[in-house]
Amino acid sequence: MFASCTDQFSAVQQMNKFDDIPVGIAEDLHLIYSDSARKEAELIAPVNIDFTNQKFPYSEFPEG
Repeated sequence: MFASCTDQFSAVQQMNKFDDIPVGIAEDLHLIYSDSARKEAELIAPVNIDFTNQKFPYSEFPEG
């Protein structure tokens, strides 16, 4: 006679799904990108929502 637990791996995967949850949210963001001590770009935004934990990483700026 054999006995075992049922395979619940798919249920565990569903519990660990955080597709809609951002990594972080920043307010009053002021980002300066530089290369070789020279400022290349500057980004100012009231709100940044960071979804870099996704298969296709991206950031949202809902307030511009």
